[in-house]
Amino acid sequence: MRDIVCNATTLTRNGKVGLLSAEAGGEYWLERVSHVQEEMALRGIGFPAGFMKDASVPKPSFPDEPRAQRLVRDLGPQLAGHQYVVKLGKSKDLEPALKEGRWRISPASTYAAADPSLSVAQRDTELEMNVYLPKSRLKFWDGKTGKFKGEGETVGNITRTSRASDYYVSCLTKQLDPRLFDDFQADCCIIVHDPTEFARRMFVAAKKLLPSWHGIFRDVRYVDPYLPPPDDPQDFSVFCSKDFRFWYQKEVRFAWLPEQDIKNLDYLFLELGDISDICQMAKL
Repeated sequence: MRDIVCNATTLTRNGKVGLLSAEAGGEYWLERVSHVQEEMALRGIGFPAGFMKDASVPKPSFPDEPRAQRLVRDLGPQLAGHQYVVKLGKSKDLEPALKEGRWRISPASTYAAADPSLSVAQRDTELEMNVYLPKSRLKFWDGKTGKFKGEGETVGNITRTSRASDYYVSCLTKQLDPRLFDDFQADCCIIVHDPTEFARRMFVAAKKLLPSWHGIFRDVRYVDPYLPPPDDPQDFSVFCSKDFRFWYQKEVRFAWLPEQDIKNLDYLFLELGDISDICQMAKL
């Protein structure tokens, strides 16, 4: 329910916490609220005290407008109807990326759920993903002899964990949303007006440093861990799938995958050259 509430709410123009509109996906999340409430009623339980602690809900600013509202208001009209992606961050980091074309990519292992230096919105374990399969009957074989040992029913849900080797990643978003500036403690952003050309330059630059690595650029797939898609409930691409608690971020990402398992990666800077022809910086 905590994750659903985070996705069903938004930061309004006057700095209040409001419900997401139906057209923006609110209808789906409100339906999920009803399902959870009904399941809790069937079990005769209520919400535990403090269950929303550390939830990534919008941060209200009322009576002041959100600190990024002016930026969104000024840029919104020129972005409407056009495809774009946004990199959020601090000006000290993003100014060199725009002016000098030095774009930092990070080891996925640097994003950790237990890392207190990261904001709640960034705390995700990028190297593994869990889904929970329904209680069911299983058959068992001896791992050494192959002899059939019998069958039985699981006590509860089956946890299926997919893991990946470390890889490089650069995360952006497909929306210019005032809420995200607070979530990622950002004071500026780079708006990429031509994502296709930008991706081409990223891959060309990465090829010089990571010649044998496989690069991808795609939308993140958000997965309800208790209702994994029926097409591949046990097989997810860890590189571009995330728990649906992060759905509101609308992430699109670059990822570079090694040919073999690898550890102890360090940050890299891709030399893109001048990108001012397809990008612009906007500061709060």
